[in-house]
Amino acid sequence: MFTPVREAGEHLLHVFLDLPLDALRARIDADEKDDAGARSFRLRNASRATAALAALPADTLVLRSDLHTPEQLADLVLTFAAPGPTRDHPDPPG
Repeated sequence: MFTPVREAGEHLLHVFLDLPLDALRARIDADEKDDAGARSFRLRNASRATAALAALPADTLVLRSDLHTPEQLADLVLTFAAPGPTRDHPDPPG
């Protein structure tokens, strides 16, 4: 999907919100609005979600959602989406 958009000359920012597996599982367990079936599904797929990081395109903006508030994440996305020179990545890997 990304290649044809870029080949058409469009600026595209792919953003991935990363979260260590143990933190993701803790968030899922703490989410009281999920029923048991939904929680079970989310827990079964948590490893797959965090493993997706390895398959992302190299120019993906990866932001650690455990290091920023939702407002900070939104501001970072807006900063990187703005036209201009390449910016340094805000988060350490992993």
